Amino acid sequence: MTMHWGSSHLASCLPPALTARISETYADPSMSADAVTGLPVHNGKTGELLMTMAGERPCRVSRRKLRKLFSEGLTVQYGKEFVEAVEEGEQVVAVFADGTRVVGDVLVGCDGARSRVREVVCGEEAAQVRTVPVSIINFTQMYTAEQALHVRSLNPLFVTSIHPDLGVMFWLSSRLSFPS
Repeated sequence: MTMHWGSSHLASCLPPALTARISETYADPSMSADAVTGLPVHNGKTGELLMTMAGERPCRVSRRKLRKLFSEGLTVQYGKEFVEAVEEGEQVVAVFADGTRVVGDVLVGCDGARSRVREVVCGEEAAQVRTVPVSIINFTQMYTAEQALHVRSLNPLFVTSIHPDLGVMFWLSSRLSFPS
């Protein structure tokens, strides 16, 4: 996963001690925090560099490592079915199908595209999944060391292009993987 424009927002939600350790979640642990300052966007027809998208310390992170870091000091329970949220003064109570209740200051819904939390907070209609005219194809490709070095020479995080006639976007992101 690439983090770029939202880094300061993320940092504002975390204790400084965790923010200082974000580099532990990098997909490429050899990359320094200041290795990339911008993300290139090319014309998909001509290859011309259109712009370099600014980023707030852009980096590629491992979701698994990020989840592990962010859960430090928290009690995480999986397999719970969220039913409702109840405001009690300055706090919110999350109620689950098994009858348990959890009290906190903030309710965070990270329960997927068909989020029950979003439905309860925003209402059923506003929470509906909307389709967008975008198709995404993800695939993994292994490269020789020479090919990988060439791809990474374009930008260590990603290269993207937008084709002006076809209305398509190409995004290539890379991560290092070493043989076991």
